Amino acid sequence: MSNLEQHLQLMNIKFININANRRSYTHHYGRLRDQFYSMLKQEEPLDKWLCGHKLGGSYADKLKVAKPDEFDLVMHLTFPENDKIIVRKDKNNAGHVILDMTNVLKVLHKQRHNKVAFVHLKSIVSRQNFLLENKLQDLINGAVTRALNRMNNQIEVDGKMTPLGYRRCGPAHTLFINDGNMKYSVDFVPAIRLRAEQNVLAQEHLKYFRNISHWNAIPKPSKGSQDANVSFRTSYDEAECAMLKGRYKLKDVIRMQPHRL
Repeated sequence: MSNLEQHLQLMNIKFININANRRSYTHHYGRLRDQFYSMLKQEEPLDKWLCGHKLGGSYADKLKVAKPDEFDLVMHLTFPENDKIIVRKDKNNAGHVILDMTNVLKVLHKQRHNKVAFVHLKSIVSRQNFLLENKLQDLINGAVTRALNRMNNQIEVDGKMTPLGYRRCGPAHTLFINDGNMKYSVDFVPAIRLRAEQNVLAQEHLKYFRNISHWNAIPKPSKGSQDANVSFRTSYDEAECAMLKGRYKLKDVIRMQPHRL
């Protein structure tokens, strides 16, 4: 073992204290995640569009260095006929795409069993049938608000009621828990789940998708208010993990950056 590796391990033990609070925080978060997601699944049209979730952010990446008091939950969305979305590069915004729903709407218009989905989708696209980030987020905001109202803006964990705060934070719908010693936040981040074949990456980057089936388009608000934002941020977290394979020691260095070692 090299001197540098020994030093990093010692610093990791000295400064990384997340395990002391992990059990209580993750238990409370787990109950909140399950109950709130279950409530969202009862809201139309999210009852048909939500298709699972995945822990993300610094906690999932094992980069948190103190209390596990910030969680990011990526909520996957797929629309009926999702594979018919035409993905275009946003030439005015690097790392972003435009989602053309024309072919999706053409098919849904003929499907009686998807009438509700068609009506909702028509209300959140532009005249060119481009999906609108702000309209989609407004729809999700309404579902979140109704779900929280049905929960009386609180959650019961182990017989104790805890009040819930809510705020929109960028692309996330953030819930805040502030009750005595239990203080943390959860970013519920919607992400449109797209097939690897629908990505618009350059050919040299496709090698990272050899064993990866999907990527995400995130409805992240653009800087400055826009009433018709058609730009969605691309997210290739699974491909990024493939790039980091075998280099996980780098995370020890990243965790220690706040301590300026």
